[in-house]
Amino acid sequence: MTHVKTGGRLLTTREAAEILGVGPTTVKRWSDEGKLPALKTAGGHRRYRETDVLTMRHRGDSLDDIPARLPKMTPKELDSLSVGVVQVDDEGCVLFYSRRESEFSGVPLEQARGKNFFTEVAPCTNNRLVYEPFREGVARDHLDLSIEYTLSVYMSPTDVHLRLYRDSETRTNWIVIDPE
Repeated sequence: MTHVKTGGRLLTTREAAEILGVGPTTVKRWSDEGKLPALKTAGGHRRYRETDVLTMRHRGDSLDDIPARLPKMTPKELDSLSVGVVQVDDEGCVLFYSRRESEFSGVPLEQARGKNFFTEVAPCTNNRLVYEPFREGVARDHLDLSIEYTLSVYMSPTDVHLRLYRDSETRTNWIVIDPE
């Protein structure tokens, strides 16, 4: 972990996560990876300088900025993201399943590709909260939705931020999964 000098406003992990549009676990992981400097309090809690968090957001490392970049990224770049990424066709069949998502979910890449995400890979998403907005977004050729959700298929219940996104220019559909 990189330590920072104090000075300026310090944010909690949750506050930093809200600004960056990701879950607290992602903020901690970025800190562990050296992407976001942190200070540890006497009680062992992490604090982040507001200027560092805002700089990271400006660089486009937040969940809010990822979807628009997805269609232009290579599979290697998609695999390097700190969040899980799934590309699906208009029916929901998996075209790309990132290495990170495979690690999060415990679903091997070869078991996900070609399967319907909503009914075979993550059937807990086959509902009015996730699948219905996906179908409606594909039909309208516009989808950009963030959902706080709990996944519970191949793992113990896990709170995540889901981002459903359709790029109208390339007509590609993306699901970004960020464990909290």
